[in-house]
Formats: sequence, structure tokens, C-alpha cells
Amino acid sequence: MDQALANRLVMARRFDGLPAAGTGLPRLFALDRMLRMPGGYAYSIATGQVGFRRIDPSGAEQGKPHFPRALAPVALLEAGLIPLEEYCVVHKKAHANDSGCGAGSTAWCGAGDAGGGCGGD
Repeated sequence: MDQALANRLVMARRFDGLPAAGTGLPRLFALDRMLRMPGGYAYSIATGQVGFRRIDPSGAEQGKPHFPRALAPVALLEAGLIPLEEYCVVHKKAHANDSGCGAGSTAWCGAGDAGGGCGGD
């Protein structure tokens, strides 16, 4: 289920003109929350991650947000949903003040053949 959600997230971001590797929330993912849709999901962005909470029958958000790893920019890259170049643009902006790949990045960063990594990471 998380992989299907990741695919829809990328497609919805592209449809809305947002960077697919970014942290913007596309309109489709904001709709249930805006409408307070009973039984829906309230998506939000926190620390660059997409998360969601269930919406109860009265339209209120319930519980703590769940942040599926499959929706993280690096997971979108690993799943082949976004190209490395697109990921690197967002990654560099997010870690502009970091040295190297930054905390929490995966082993692929800067690895691979001579063209791998995020251009100097």
C-alpha cells in the first residue's frame, strides 16, 4: 500500500507542478483535510516528511501522524519513482549547511560509479 501511495504522491506533485522529490503537499493530498472528510486522511508535512492522520466521523483528525518511509524523498529515489538528478536538487537545498550527505541519508549517497552521488556529496 505504501508503494502505491508513493506513486500517487509523485504523480500528484508532477500534476501540480511541484518537485516530485520535494516536500510540497499536492492538492489531491490536501483535499480530505480541507473538507474534513469523515473516514479520510489528513496529510501534512513535518520536518520534510509526508505524514497523515485518520479523520474521524465528525471530521476531526485523530491520533499521532504516521510517516511512511515510502513517502520520504530518498525512498522515492530508491523505488525508481524519481531520477537521481531531481533528488539531488532537493537534497542539496535541504542540506545546504551540512557537510557531506547529512544525517539520516542512506548508503547510496556519494557511492557508485564516477557519476554517482549528488555531485560532490
